[in-house]
Amino acid sequence: MNPLKLRLKFSPETVIMIPLAIGLDAIGYCLIAFGLDDFCLCDIIGMFFFGGWLAAKTGNGGGIKTGAQKIYEKLWPRFFGAAAVELVPYVGSLVPTWVILVISVLNDQTEDRDAAEEGEAEETELPHSEPDIAG
Repeated sequence: MNPLKLRLKFSPETVIMIPLAIGLDAIGYCLIAFGLDDFCLCDIIGMFFFGGWLAAKTGNGGGIKTGAQKIYEKLWPRFFGAAAVELVPYVGSLVPTWVILVISVLNDQTEDRDAAEEGEAEETELPHSEPDIAG
């Protein structure tokens, strides 16, 4: 995965989560510009929405290593890293952690979906044979 390559696809998830992340980070920038603090209010709102979003994406686990379980192992460390940065006073307001989290999750989701589509296309491809032209 190239971390600098963005491959986001237009979806309802993208339309909802990216503006929410930008809004929460923008509130932090505005407050810090005036020397104010939100007393972790934006952080709690972000943890509620983005944590719930990731919980809905990963499912309940079920004990079998499914695709959702692999996603779970990959996404939750990102979430807790972003939440830890957000909880540090004033540092969380300067770093756009929610935007980074959402874009990285959506980018990985797009790459996984593209890889799955390529795999399906290879499986359904019919072998090519030359027509037999006799005399």
